[in-house]
Amino acid sequence: MTTRDLMLLALLALAGCTSSEDDWAFAPLEPAPSSYCSDQHDLGPSFTQADLQARIAERNGALPEGYQQIPPQILRRPPPGFPLCASQLGINGVCDIVFDINAEGRTENIMPVCSSRLFESNARATVAIWAFEPPADGPRPAIVNRIVFKLEDEYTTPAPTAQAAEPGRVTE
Repeated sequence: MTTRDLMLLALLALAGCTSSEDDWAFAPLEPAPSSYCSDQHDLGPSFTQADLQARIAERNGALPEGYQQIPPQILRRPPPGFPLCASQLGINGVCDIVFDINAEGRTENIMPVCSSRLFESNARATVAIWAFEPPADGPRPAIVNRIVFKLEDEYTTPAPTAQAAEPGRVTE
């Protein structure tokens, strides 16, 4: 065996691979300990619907009187992944997410309000890579979207809507 082969074996071992002569196989990912998943679920969500309402009111309070937002034009909106812990525990979830769209069409100030903490990071990471047509009338505050995580169909998510006139209304 050459030094290169030994290094390759070491790297593959670190990556969870095994070798039997010329056949390579990846070992299955170790599931997160169920106590970790249960503990995270039991902590409850990081934000509440009251936090969501306050964020919407704050953002919309800075808008001029009578301002009408035009719904954003989506350029890129990949779906979220289903969280491993939620899958292991057999939990479905819902996240109402409020975010702003900046002048370049990128999302910022993302705040997910989820039924379980297990869905928050997936929802936040997904919205962070969404892209919109840069708004002609400047940044758009308080866009609200709902992501529904279902084990049987992995996810569903309706189009985001602008929330200037009715703070607190969440798209369904």
